[in-house]
Amino acid sequence: MFKVPMKQILVFLLFWTMIPPLFAGSLRFNPISVGDGLSHSTVYSMWQDQQGFMWIGTQDGLNKYDGYGFTIYRYDPLDSTSLASSNISSLTQTTDGMIWIGSWGAGLVEFDPYREVSRAYRHDPNDPASLSNNRAQVVFTDRNGTIWVGTAGGGLNRFQRDSGTFVRYLHDPADSLSLSHNRIWSIDEDPAGNLWIGTDDGLNRFDPQTETFQTFKHDPAQPQSLSHSRIRTLKVVSETEIWVGTQAGLNRFNPLSGIATHYRHQPDDPNSLSGDVITALYPHHASGTVWVGTTNNGLNRLDPQTGRVSRYQNDPRDPHSLSHNNVRAIYEDRAGMFWVATRRGGVNTFRLVPERFQTWQHDPLNPNSLSDDIIWSIYEDREGILWIGTGDGGLNRWDRKHQQFTHYQHDPADPTTLNQNDVRAIFEDRFGALWIGTDDGGLNRLDRQRGTFTHYEPNPDQPGSLSNKDVTCIYEDQFGLLWIGTDGGGLNRWDRATNTFIHYRHDPRNPHSLSDDLVWLIYETMSGDLWIGTGDGLNRLDRETGTFEVFHQRQETPQPSPLYLINDNIRAMYEAPDGVLWIGTSGGGLHQWDRTRQKTQYYTTNDGLPSNVINSILPDENGNLWLSTNQGLSQFDPLAESFRNFDVHDGLQSNVFNPGAGLKTRQGTLFFGGIHGLNEFDAKNIHNNSYIPPVVITSIKRFDQELPVEPPLPLANQIRLPFHHNFFSLEFAGLNFIQSAKNRYVYRLEGFDVNWVRAGTRRYANYTNVPPGTYHFRVRAANNDGVWNTEGASLTILIDPPFWQTWWFYYLEGIVGIMVLSLVIWSVSRYTQNRFENNRRSQELSYARQVQFSMLPKSDLYHETVEVVGKMITATEVGGDYYDFIELEDDQYCLALGDAAGHGAASGLLVGMTKVSVIQAIKTRKRHITLEHFMEQFNAALKASNLQRGMCMSLLLAVIDTRHRRLKVASSGMPYPYYYRKAEDRLLPLTIKGPPLGLLTNIQVQSRTILLEPGDFVIFLTDGFMERLNLQGHIWTHEAVEKALHHICRGETSAANVAQRLVDACNQFANGREPEDDLTAVVLYVKS
Repeated sequence: MFKVPMKQILVFLLFWTMIPPLFAGSLRFNPISVGDGLSHSTVYSMWQDQQGFMWIGTQDGLNKYDGYGFTIYRYDPLDSTSLASSNISSLTQTTDGMIWIGSWGAGLVEFDPYREVSRAYRHDPNDPASLSNNRAQVVFTDRNGTIWVGTAGGGLNRFQRDSGTFVRYLHDPADSLSLSHNRIWSIDEDPAGNLWIGTDDGLNRFDPQTETFQTFKHDPAQPQSLSHSRIRTLKVVSETEIWVGTQAGLNRFNPLSGIATHYRHQPDDPNSLSGDVITALYPHHASGTVWVGTTNNGLNRLDPQTGRVSRYQNDPRDPHSLSHNNVRAIYEDRAGMFWVATRRGGVNTFRLVPERFQTWQHDPLNPNSLSDDIIWSIYEDREGILWIGTGDGGLNRWDRKHQQFTHYQHDPADPTTLNQNDVRAIFEDRFGALWIGTDDGGLNRLDRQRGTFTHYEPNPDQPGSLSNKDVTCIYEDQFGLLWIGTDGGGLNRWDRATNTFIHYRHDPRNPHSLSDDLVWLIYETMSGDLWIGTGDGLNRLDRETGTFEVFHQRQETPQPSPLYLINDNIRAMYEAPDGVLWIGTSGGGLHQWDRTRQKTQYYTTNDGLPSNVINSILPDENGNLWLSTNQGLSQFDPLAESFRNFDVHDGLQSNVFNPGAGLKTRQGTLFFGGIHGLNEFDAKNIHNNSYIPPVVITSIKRFDQELPVEPPLPLANQIRLPFHHNFFSLEFAGLNFIQSAKNRYVYRLEGFDVNWVRAGTRRYANYTNVPPGTYHFRVRAANNDGVWNTEGASLTILIDPPFWQTWWFYYLEGIVGIMVLSLVIWSVSRYTQNRFENNRRSQELSYARQVQFSMLPKSDLYHETVEVVGKMITATEVGGDYYDFIELEDDQYCLALGDAAGHGAASGLLVGMTKVSVIQAIKTRKRHITLEHFMEQFNAALKASNLQRGMCMSLLLAVIDTRHRRLKVASSGMPYPYYYRKAEDRLLPLTIKGPPLGLLTNIQVQSRTILLEPGDFVIFLTDGFMERLNLQGHIWTHEAVEKALHHICRGETSAANVAQRLVDACNQFANGREPEDDLTAVVLYVKS
């Protein structure tokens, strides 16, 4: 046991109680820095505009922030419409949407955020109606929309916008009713419409009606006067309360009485302000507190009722402390998030809601903390004490009532200490003995009175010893039997009478033995069933016979078993009050086994899980399940079958949690351990972000180039595009800045998209081959907690028809047609029969090409889990290639790829017949009609239709189940599809044999079904690739295609890129020779 002398403990506790409470009322600051795209680390001002964008003024540039990235505006000497200065000191906005900028050196700047142009109003020494000084330190808009400019040396200016002129208010030593000083730091307005102006020498109240000033200054003879006359910042709360920040402290000033209450820094008082030079203020009305920013002393939160101050300062050890102690501005956005601008530290954001998750970690400077950050096990004993097993710090006893940690660690010189510091399992038996399982050290029993341990280790000479020294789990069942799971030694049962262990091991010759010797969990249900989760299957113990009923992964041919697993690595288990078993696997996600109905349901990343590795399952008081994974925590609602995921940005110790490191205390508090500490939370206190995010459409692009729109987006509600711009992309954003990366979107182009497209976190929509017409694009957004803006944003898109589809062209075409017809009638008699035949053939080929292209889908398939892209290169003489995508129910899509034998109109007509048949059959098919059955029926129909001799149709049909990433392929006469498995870097042909349709009366169609993983590709080809000829007359061959595909797929993450690179490789081989047959590639990619 690790022991600390009592004298050291007392000294330590005294030391910690004397430390100023820098982190009282702990806040988690999220920095936004130059590394995130901010133009400069020194920030002076912030503003949220009418649409919801955040504007940040820095020492080098104006930044527009949408939660994802920055658009930066700077002075450009070659652009007269750019900002007049990059040094931004102040920001405000008028009701017409214009941003007004106080610049340091270029005067007042009006910036149009929609057209991104600006206009500067500067000082002109020869014009008394110009701005009095170009150093515009503060810009303020009053309730009437009047713009006031406070300068650094030129006093106060009232801007007359209609004329573009200014009225100046300057200090006059001979006039006591004039401004007290010409350097102005801050401006605010009181409820009566008076302006309050902070200057370098006094606080001024300005009456706009009489245009006179009343001055309040520090008076050493009056202790209740302002603490200093240099007024750096001020905020009006009411007619009787103004907060005034000065060069020497904070003041709560009553303008009616002239009395100021002072708040100063006291070196010996940790509850006083952290510094006296006050540079930023924000009274928070909801909480009644005042936020106070200082120069080089950080941020303070003052409670005026008690006078207590909480300090927030930079801690180099804590990445979520304030980034810099020089605070320049404080701002609260509409969602209630605070923004703190600093000099040299960028911007910090934080929220006042309690942190969702509290993290406990090892602090090398604090012995009264966890002994290590890697947490493997957590247990609550009958006295409410928590016991925590760490990766290299031994066993921790945590008395939460007194916040005291006691460490038990291995001491090689003391055989009575813990025998290993890697603690994997903890359990208290009914007699109060505490059992500790270690990795590479076996089993330990703690004598809590003496603080000593009894060791149980494997001994080859003692058959009744522990089977393995790597203990993973410990459990005492309802009969008082102690069970120990090991990694490599199977299951052990301890016999108290003989102090020996009975072993249950895997025997390959015995199907009723334990399925694997790696035991992850031991779980007893309410009915007394004892379940053993292993690395290779789930086991139910028959206590009478000592045998096991084993449940394994479901095979292609279902076994007669009530529970079907899709992964055999069992990590976690929980029995709900209704008797349903929930099973967590390492790779197969979450399983629900309803034993009453003998039904198994699976939930994976396709259904919303952040990871398919489930390490622990715990219930909360509301019936939800909390799942620890390798990608954060997930809250699962079994009734709604919905997941809500949390990651390191929510305050988790990391995204990786450890198997078995989960605990629900008797008070309902949940604990999960991972690789960087322990998370504690109460599910009832997980506060939701209720802010409904504004949605804006930010741009429309073609070939990644912005299309000019007037009025500009997002002001425009309608745009018109020429017919050749019928492929475009739209970008949009939901302006919620609280974990913006978790904002989600759905969109729809009405008139084109049948259903809403679930885009997940993607913020753009691509469209291709949109026919002329009128469309309405709509987009909705949800915030990080799934609160939707159902109204969203919309844009009407008009695509003009080509000139040959306009009424006047039809009229002209009629006249020309009559003339041409007359000419044809006159000249047809002069054509020879050969000329006539060539003309007929040319028309046939043109018609066939039109038919062929009309059969293709209007756009590629982009789903949140898969991409499917088609690419066709037509031959000089039209071939019979065809592909299509058909949307089915339940997030399923059908893919069709065909190749009609022959060329010209006959093949085009056969393609048309196939398309109509496939769409009709797939759209109306009943569940018992398989792809194979349909293709066999279609073959019989083609054979019965007496096709032209030699005509036939090669066809491949595939159904993609995007929810479960399952692909079924049926093929007859088509080249084998290729399956690239990213995890193994292998390209595999999916061998499916069969003759083309229409040749034989009866055929048997084959199919293949595969489960796909993120990063996998499936490539479907027509024979034009393998039979492509080069100038030397050599063909490309199957082997060459496979080699090219393997090279292309490796490291690629785009279906479109794979299709294009394959075509490029084929063209490179041909070396300029035109294709004799169509080349068609359809590429399926599973997104990560």
